[in-house]
Amino acid sequence: EDPTFMNFQNLPWFRHFLFDFETDLQVVAKDCDLTLPYWSGCNEASSAGLRNSQLWEPSHLGGKPTCQGGGDSHCEKATVNSAKKCDADADRWCLGDGIAGGWQITGSHSDSGCSCVNRSPGSSEAKVGSCAMVLPVFRMMEDFKSLSEAADGLRATMHCGEAAGKESTMCTESIAVWDPLFWLDYAYLDRIFFGWQKHHQMLSDIDTTNCYGCEMHMTHYHVPLSDWFGKHSEDKDCDGILVPKSDPQACITYLHATIV
Repeated sequence: EDPTFMNFQNLPWFRHFLFDFETDLQVVAKDCDLTLPYWSGCNEASSAGLRNSQLWEPSHLGGKPTCQGGGDSHCEKATVNSAKKCDADADRWCLGDGIAGGWQITGSHSDSGCSCVNRSPGSSEAKVGSCAMVLPVFRMMEDFKSLSEAADGLRATMHCGEAAGKESTMCTESIAVWDPLFWLDYAYLDRIFFGWQKHHQMLSDIDTTNCYGCEMHMTHYHVPLSDWFGKHSEDKDCDGILVPKSDPQACITYLHATIV
């Protein structure tokens, strides 16, 4: 696939992908109210805030990073609680707690050096900016092409930056889906996509349910990109986006939530 097109289709493609995964979870759990959470990394943009996030607790994603030497504002290297160093690479920490604690990656992509789900956090890696800096910039993007390019940069920072590390499972494209953080990151990117759509709907300045080139079909799904832009709902029970556009089956909305 053309990498330029792959980046261009990322937001609607992963909206479809998240919808499918969330639907599968609901079927397995027999609970239609079950939804995927998102992690707003910009709310914990500082190094200290990131390391102290409840997200890394054993009851959540696990792998809480601890700065070597006890520093707080800057941490070149971090250890990972309840984890052990990967035999093949001492910079990677195999998760020992949280959802993916003890998981072993199987299949043809398990030969990435470590067969475990691993992270390599450290403040020398890229950081997500503060919400006050990030969110207004994304909302004000004047067209989808600009939004998708900016979102791809944010995606790279979230997958390979300070939280997970450039040596991590998350930063290895073929196996990133094994780390549960993957789903929270992409849900956050969809939240940004949603916010951009709703912002410009309010301004009535551009059509955020279509774009130049969005008649092209998605890789794998073989439906137009515009179908998973969805359409703005006129139903008072859905203050969101209806997807897919051609045959609406769900209403996408996002609520501000905290970890409990």
